Amino acid sequence: FFFLMIRRPPRSTQSRSSAASDVYKRQICDIGGTNVRLRIVEVEELTYEPRIIQEKLCLTKDFNNISEVINEIVDDFKGTEQYPKIAVLALAGPIVNQQCIVSYLDWPVVSAQEIKEKFDFVEVKLINDFEAVGFGITVVPETLKTVIQEGEKQEGKPMAVMGMGTGLGVCFLTPILTQNGVNYNSYPTEYSGAQFSPQTEVEWEYLKFMQQKYSKKGAQLEPCIGGSAIPQMFKFLVQYRKDLESPLLKDCLLYTSPSPRDRQKSRMPSSA
Repeated sequence: FFFLMIRRPPRSTQSRSSAASDVYKRQICDIGGTNVRLRIVEVEELTYEPRIIQEKLCLTKDFNNISEVINEIVDDFKGTEQYPKIAVLALAGPIVNQQCIVSYLDWPVVSAQEIKEKFDFVEVKLINDFEAVGFGITVVPETLKTVIQEGEKQEGKPMAVMGMGTGLGVCFLTPILTQNGVNYNSYPTEYSGAQFSPQTEVEWEYLKFMQQKYSKKGAQLEPCIGGSAIPQMFKFLVQYRKDLESPLLKDCLLYTSPSPRDRQKSRMPSSA
């Protein structure tokens, strides 16, 4: 998931005519099954041009809770004017009453109020991780996009965003017409819990295979096509198509099985 903190410098030190030079301090943290990426960036108020001023790369297994992650990035700024005042955390899991049980991590419940009090923030906001992805996808440059299936793009229409990581994230975007064009609102979903709907004979056999392994949960989208399903897809195909088995593919399973969160057996996340 992503973790974002924002600090705005006092306006009292600037005149109204110099508003364009206002700078927002942002601290960003991307937490995955293997790595934690921490960044501090400056963003111009009017241009929104970011500049990275500090960056760290850590291992997820080194943290036991969200407080340890926050400490990793704010410790260097305690007692200084750079210390952030506002925190927005995007978490993998449903947000209920500004609390979240983070998926796939054995962490205590993440609470916005507890974080606010512990770190002396003015405001803390929790949002779903794919809600954050939805906002971010609208500003990704076309040069960084790759078309995997041709289609007809319709400007200013609702969009769906789906991403495979450890699990399966899904959100949808609705357009907002403004004087400067079209903006989008992002809405999280738990669509990954919907039923897997096979369309071919092979898919039906795969569904049966997953149901035997995971019982009723095996019929859901996330265990069937999420990132952690890749090793299971391989095991199924080896049974279904004996000619697919090879020493090389077996070796690959060592880096993706059984779970990206299993620190004893897994050496690399299935989404790597």
